[in-house]
Amino acid sequence: MQMRDRRPLLAGDAANRERALASTPKKEARPQLQEEPPQDGPLKTSLTWILFFLVILGGPLGIIYYFTPFFVVENLGCRVVDRLWGDDVARAMEAGYQHYRDAPPRFPSLEYNKTMLWGTYEPGLLFAMKTRTPRPVYVGLAWYDEAGLHPVRHRVADVLSLERRRGGRDGVISDEKTDDFEALWALHDGVYYGRLYVQDGPAKLQVEFLKSPSGDSWHVRTHGQLDGAEPVEFLVYVVNGGGDALEPEPTPADTSWDAQIKSEFEDAEGRREGFSLRIHDDNNPVFAATPWRVDGWTSAEDDFLRDVNFRSLPPGAQTYKTGPAGVEGPQPRRDGVAPHNVMLFRKRYASDFRVELSMRHALHLGAGGQDATERRPFTAASEALTTCQLTNAFRSREKQVLLQMRQMFTPWRAGSHLSLKLFINRARRLLSGALGAWGFWYGRYLYVDPGVAAALEAQGKATTVQSDDQLRTTASDVSAFGAVASRLGSSYGDMTLTGYHLLFLMRWNREWTKEAIASWLVGAQDANSGFIPHLATFTAAARASAPPSARYESLTSAAPPTLLLTLSQLLRSDEAAASEKEFFELLLPPLRRWRSWFHETQSSEDGALSLEALVAAAAEHGAVNSTPPRYRWRPRDGDRLPSSGMPDYPRPACPGQHGREAHVDLFSWVALLSSIVSDVELRLGLAETVPRRLWPGWLDAVHWDARRQRYADRGGCPADSFSPYAGYANLYPLLLGIIDDKARALRVVELASSELMTQYGMMSVS
Repeated sequence: MQMRDRRPLLAGDAANRERALASTPKKEARPQLQEEPPQDGPLKTSLTWILFFLVILGGPLGIIYYFTPFFVVENLGCRVVDRLWGDDVARAMEAGYQHYRDAPPRFPSLEYNKTMLWGTYEPGLLFAMKTRTPRPVYVGLAWYDEAGLHPVRHRVADVLSLERRRGGRDGVISDEKTDDFEALWALHDGVYYGRLYVQDGPAKLQVEFLKSPSGDSWHVRTHGQLDGAEPVEFLVYVVNGGGDALEPEPTPADTSWDAQIKSEFEDAEGRREGFSLRIHDDNNPVFAATPWRVDGWTSAEDDFLRDVNFRSLPPGAQTYKTGPAGVEGPQPRRDGVAPHNVMLFRKRYASDFRVELSMRHALHLGAGGQDATERRPFTAASEALTTCQLTNAFRSREKQVLLQMRQMFTPWRAGSHLSLKLFINRARRLLSGALGAWGFWYGRYLYVDPGVAAALEAQGKATTVQSDDQLRTTASDVSAFGAVASRLGSSYGDMTLTGYHLLFLMRWNREWTKEAIASWLVGAQDANSGFIPHLATFTAAARASAPPSARYESLTSAAPPTLLLTLSQLLRSDEAAASEKEFFELLLPPLRRWRSWFHETQSSEDGALSLEALVAAAAEHGAVNSTPPRYRWRPRDGDRLPSSGMPDYPRPACPGQHGREAHVDLFSWVALLSSIVSDVELRLGLAETVPRRLWPGWLDAVHWDARRQRYADRGGCPADSFSPYAGYANLYPLLLGIIDDKARALRVVELASSELMTQYGMMSVS
């Protein structure tokens, strides 16, 4: 049976359907078009997308905002504004800083003193701004936990020492850090800006200060990030060491109030200076903060620094009333107590917070700065900054300080295996920590009765005090600006350590260096004897934190005069021009007195000739080695000499003959001091009082050991033999530049390389 082919039929059906659709009336298609959904408008589409993102991202963004400190969000906004439109105020302030950097105020000058008036000059406290005045003003920060499980974060020694005892041996990480607490200067330029970082368990605090270019106003900002930590009581304290009253000032009536007080102090020249302080705070709006509690009382400066306990107020403290107009004053009392010179502002925070302090001077010297009696009102342009302006000013100054440090440190990296970034970061931490460990001290020191010291010295024993009856107090006040050995272990300056610091710091701030040298030579020196105290334990508070042996001085004991190392470099530098003539004129009299004190108190034998007589004898005999001077360290402590700066260096002496010793390192220090005096005299166009050419000959006559071919101590034995030991002491004539014989200088170098140098470094003694 034959199948029929249906393909033509199928093709015909398809063609018929196409013709039918084409012939369908248009009005029949309209209902189908009307049934399609209408197109959305642009507004509705935008709203749909916004709603979508809010639903998808709103939850995560809300969580991030909740846990992000509010000030971080504000700072980001301020940076965006600065990037897009710039901040004229921050740029104007930075231009002022740049002007002071290009043409810094010279020391000594009134303008320099004004610039350096305020600073972090109390390194024993966690953070405080302090005036460099005889009776200083303190504006400081502290905090503590409500439960009382940790010490009050106020004095560095109290905090770190207790935390170390709790953490055991493994908790000791560095001088600034334990397992649970860390406080370090992340950045500090010594004058205008600093940033302190504190890690207190889970809480983090960052404290920044910024001074105006002229030093007449400053801001301190604290950011607290609790991160789940327990609530803290945050404290701002103000202490007027001169006893002047702290008076509350009214504030503008608005929805919130800022505490504001005013007071006065007396500067080092005896001028009265007024200032006002404003305290402003912000916190996360999600959490409510308690109002400020303000207390006041009267206390001496030493008593406050030594005994204050912020958890328990002292008897007689009064609580001030606070309200929309600010701090209104305490309840009146019947006992007629003097106005308060201490005020404490306290506030509880359970979440992230920000506290800002703004200080400005109420009065200012005349524009010329010369007439101490002419005063005019002064309004610091940087005192009334908005939050964003202050934020941008902080960041601008921070960037410039980091840039200046990078420019200084980059050439020093040669030979280091560290990357440039790591090297600069470590150097920055080192410089900032050094600048943050400087302080200013004013007062009177204690010294051992000269009769007691002489009796112990005759026996070859160290100077020790059995009772306070053996101590005396200096008749006049002294002052010093210097470095502390440790923010943890001491809160007083150390002259020897200050000299070592200055070798580093003079590359950063030359005027700072000049003032530090002058502060010890002029401000701390006894004008009659020439004695300079070794430690700045000038107040009862400083002595309270010092070990017993550091609480008093011995008027016949010397210490390595390391200030001379930096002074020698200042004299040789290209910048030691005629503009510094006033500085060298200031230093010459105390340098001469210091040289005389060394010669009179450190000479080996009683009845030694004066320097003037030695110079005359050398001129008469025509030979420099006819009657050479000999010097020895005092006091002796067994086989060691703690005052030499090398307390572990053995230096035995014949029994009963220690008075005839001669120490080569001390001779080198005295020779360096006399050489610097000669350099200053020649620079000022004066004749040398003790020609420097005499010292190399005297050195060879006393300390050159011809048999061993080296410079050495004299042991003081009857044969006047040389010390058999070789070590650091033998290198001092070369290190301090006293040798003028090249062959003998090479012998000292050979001694160091052959007998002292090892694969682990140089031994102190062979």
